[in-house]
Amino acid sequence: MSKPVGIGIVGCGNAMDGAYMPVVERLAQQGKARLVGVTHSSRAGCRALLKKWRVPRYFNTLAELCSADEVDLVVVLTPMRQHAAMALAALAARKHVLVEKPLALTLPAARRLLAAAKRARRQLMCAPFVTLSPTFTLVRQRLAEGAIGKVCLARGRYGWAGPDWSEWFYQRGGGPIFDLAV
Repeated sequence: MSKPVGIGIVGCGNAMDGAYMPVVERLAQQGKARLVGVTHSSRAGCRALLKKWRVPRYFNTLAELCSADEVDLVVVLTPMRQHAAMALAALAARKHVLVEKPLALTLPAARRLLAAAKRARRQLMCAPFVTLSPTFTLVRQRLAEGAIGKVCLARGRYGWAGPDWSEWFYQRGGGPIFDLAV
């Protein structure tokens, strides 16, 4: 790799703080990536995280972040109803995109994103913490090897009452189906 991947993050909430920034810092320490900057619906809304993670730059808009030459990868960590439009904007700016789940709220919107990624010749990945999880990777590997025989039925239990830090979960385009069932 000739240079670290420049990362721009959209959305300064719990996902950025708890899941993504520790990974970004680890990748930066390894010389594989570097945080270029972030954008959010309001600078005041993420002031504490900007300081905590020593964010080098705050972009006032998504368009500004996407137009920055040093940003190679846009990570979309916004409310679900914004995922498709923001990922589409980043792909139109010829950036690689990681978007939290779900990729989009409708199948046609998801298909538009896949087509846009193909046209732009850029990578598009959804929910990397789920799909790249060491636990789920091991489960997938063991199932493929037949380690427990032929699986005929599986049951998964996971849930929560929703966040107390945001209203998106309780509005149209949110909720447990979009948050957990995906």
